[in-house]
Amino acid sequence: MSYSAQLLPTGGLHPVLQLTLNAPPSACPLYLHLDLPPSFIPDRFQLAQLHSEGRLGAPSTSAASLVVEGSRDLEGPSKGAEASGVLLRLREGGDAKGKGKEVLQETFELPLHLRYQPPVPRRWNEQGERVDSVRVELGWPTVFWACEEGEAPPAPPPCPLSALPSSFSLPLSSFTSLHFLSPSNLANTLTSSCPPTLPPPLALPVPTGVIADLPLVESVNVLAIWLGMMWIGWTAFKAWSKDCKGGKMKRE
Repeated sequence: MSYSAQLLPTGGLHPVLQLTLNAPPSACPLYLHLDLPPSFIPDRFQLAQLHSEGRLGAPSTSAASLVVEGSRDLEGPSKGAEASGVLLRLREGGDAKGKGKEVLQETFELPLHLRYQPPVPRRWNEQGERVDSVRVELGWPTVFWACEEGEAPPAPPPCPLSALPSSFSLPLSSFTSLHFLSPSNLANTLTSSCPPTLPPPLALPVPTGVIADLPLVESVNVLAIWLGMMWIGWTAFKAWSKDCKGGKMKRE
C-alpha cells in the first residue's frame, strides 16, 4: 500500500503531476491533498471539468469531492503570487469486505500550470552553458483515507484531522480520522507518524526570460507596431482610393 509521484515536463509552462497508486479498496474514501507554492497554478475550472467527467478522481456531491483554494489570478508572475491548494477524492468508499488484500494500481494525472518566473541576467555563463532556466520545486502530495466513526481502512494507524499539513481550511469535518499512505520510495508502506514523512520535493527546470535580451525585444515590439500601423494606413488609403475612383466613374 503505497504511492509514487513525478512531474511530467509536457513542454512550456504546463507540467502534469502523475500519481501512481497501489492500494486496496476500502470502506473509506481515498483523498489526495497537494499544497502548491506560488510558482504553480491549479486551474479550478479545468480540474472541475475533468473531475465531473470522471477523468480525474471519483466525483460526488460532497463538498470535499474537489476543493481548489488560493489565488484565482492565472496570468500574474510568480513574484507576489499566493500559494494554492488542492483536495481531490481519488476513490469512493464502499463495502470492502473480502477485498482487503486486493491491491489495485491506478494512475492519476493532475494538470498544473506555471507562472512566469523572474528573468535571469544572461543566457550563457562563462563556461558556455545555458543558464536561461530556473528550478522550481513542488512538495510531494499527501494521500490518505478519510474515515467516519465506525469505518476502518485496510490498515491502521489512525491520525486526527489536524494531522493533515494544509495551509487552508478543508471541508473534512464529517470524518473522524485520517489514515495516511507512505510514498513507495520510503522503507515503510504505511507510516506511524502524523503527518507522514515525505521525500524531498519534486523539481522541474522552467525556461525564463533574459534581461540582456530586453533591448532587442523592445526594438522588435516597436518595429512591429510601426509596421502594423503602416499596413493599416496603406489598407485604408487603398480602400479610400477605390471608393473615389468608383464615385468618379459613376458621375461620368
